[in-house]
Amino acid sequence: MDYESNFNCGTKNGGKSVRPLAKTLSLSAEAIVTNGPNGERAVALVFGPENGAVSEALVANAAKEANAKNYARLYVVGFAIQAAARQFVEDCEKIAGVPATYVQATPDLVMGDLLKNMRSSQLFSVCGLPDVRVFKGKGKENAGKWQVELLGLDVFDPATLEAHHLAGAVSAPFEAGETGKVAVKVIDDRGNELMVVKDLK
Repeated sequence: MDYESNFNCGTKNGGKSVRPLAKTLSLSAEAIVTNGPNGERAVALVFGPENGAVSEALVANAAKEANAKNYARLYVVGFAIQAAARQFVEDCEKIAGVPATYVQATPDLVMGDLLKNMRSSQLFSVCGLPDVRVFKGKGKENAGKWQVELLGLDVFDPATLEAHHLAGAVSAPFEAGETGKVAVKVIDDRGNELMVVKDLK
């Protein structure tokens, strides 16, 4: 898969010179970002597997190397990402000393020559973690059960350069499992899957 050319056609204005790195342990490429008040900055990219989810170990190793090489930011690109890895991305600056952003790649990338290299194709999108509220079920029939409410999810639209707010869903009551945690997965209208894990305690 030609990640470099596909990432180039999927990025908005402000990103340029995406190129693979010659000497690297975990990073896949670097790019120059020109938008923002800080002028041109070098950023690092790590691409997840084509058939599988980005792991926490991949993000941790890439963040360590990106910090050591003084990149301004780490972009983690993947078709899917494990919940622990997604949380690591959110806390990356605090943990590894470099801010990170998860970039969701659409399945269209595996189409090869059939791919339409247009901005409207929306090959990549940047999404935040779902904001959820966990609460105890109400009423006698739901005693000892839990419910989850989706408070919101911001999804960046690369075609309009705007963020859209998704909200308004409450789960059916459920009992806590052995782990005492709940995983909430949100799938947006473009098929992006975003998951957050909350501790019921």
